[in-house]
Formats: sequence, C-alpha cells, structure tokens
Amino acid sequence: MREPGIAWWPGSIPAGGITHQLGTIMDLFTTSLTLAGVKPPQDRIIDGIDLSSVLMSADMDTIVDRPVWYYRGNELMAVRVGAYKAHYWLWTEFGDDPNYFSFCQGQLIPNVIVHDQVNHTAAPRCVQH
Repeated sequence: MREPGIAWWPGSIPAGGITHQLGTIMDLFTTSLTLAGVKPPQDRIIDGIDLSSVLMSADMDTIVDRPVWYYRGNELMAVRVGAYKAHYWLWTEFGDDPNYFSFCQGQLIPNVIVHDQVNHTAAPRCVQH
C-alpha cells in the first residue's frame, strides 16, 4: 500500500520538495520525537525509524533504504525494498470464506460499521479518456 504524505513546516521543511521515501505509521513516532528534541525510549524496541533527515533535507534524493513489511494480522502479505515489492498473498488466494482471511476483522463483529469489501480486480473497469 502506498499513500502520499504531506509535511509542512515553514522555515524547517523545504517547500516544493518531493521524495520517494517509504515510511510507515510507526516512523511518525520516532520522527516526531526527534523533531521535538526528545530521545526515543531506550527501555524497549522501537520499530519506527527517524525520517527527519529526509523531511529536513533540501536534497530530495535523500532516502533511508530499508525493507517495509506488510502484515494482515499475523500473516506476512508483502515486503517492499526500494522500488521492488514481493507479494506473498494475492487476491485469488483469499478465497470466498470471510472467516478464512478477511480484509477487516471488524466486519465479522455485530454492530461494527465497516466499508464494503469489494473485489474490484474480479471485473476491472476500463476508463476511457
């Protein structure tokens, strides 16, 4: 999964920059601590890495290269390293049984509202320009 992120801090983060740095939600914790001038806790393992050097760099080619692991529950789904991504599970392997492998366990809990889970890859739509 790749989602764009926007960072804005006039005078600290150079304006107009675009980077292809991969990051995870776990990196926000470590990066925020560094930006606040606080050292990460030393009494536990912190999974996220500090990406402040990427945010603060005028050189948008600065990349912290590391693998990014994609899990669904305890199941490894894919791993990305740089521009490469290896998928270990594909849509066709999910099967029809929602109890076997579902998008969101919340969909199986009564009175929990979740979005509709739709397999758009089963019947892709062509967009005409």
